[in-house]
Amino acid sequence: MDVWATLLLAHLIADFPLQTNWVFKVKTQGSWGVGVHVGIHLLVTAVLIKDHLAYWHVLLVLGVAHFITDWVKLRFPGRLQTPGFIVDQIIHWLTLLLITIAVPTMPVLLPTWLLYPILALTLIPALLTCLWILANDLRNQPTPTWPPVEWASQHLLRASQLIGFALVILVGTSSLLAML
Repeated sequence: MDVWATLLLAHLIADFPLQTNWVFKVKTQGSWGVGVHVGIHLLVTAVLIKDHLAYWHVLLVLGVAHFITDWVKLRFPGRLQTPGFIVDQIIHWLTLLLITIAVPTMPVLLPTWLLYPILALTLIPALLTCLWILANDLRNQPTPTWPPVEWASQHLLRASQLIGFALVILVGTSSLLAML
């Protein structure tokens, strides 16, 4: 279970706080931008697994799967962002589960007592981003916008980013301490 939790933690860190506005912008401009985003994923994952060079094949599979998923999503956008976002996340999470089934004994860096609380905290920026995407979809509907939706559309992404950056510092510090 620690393998899946570690892969999910890396995914949540790379897909939310480390997918800055700049990364998202270059990701939408072509394959090289998706490659930048995938590279960030691989770097975060490599930091969180022990002896990552011995698991290069896991990183390769993860990178290819993430690249294909994001590339397809960007090439076939829907009118609404929320359904595509949810499908994208389901595919990523299932990919992580399949990798865990294939390599259940891959050694992870963070101890269990630290891994799960940090993982729970990283769900916060992911949820805020999901709500921001939903608020933007609702805001762009022809019906009048409800004030909380307007507020969410204007503020949740920034809140997600601020919380996320604090979590990046926490995960980075925890990883450094775990390496000692």
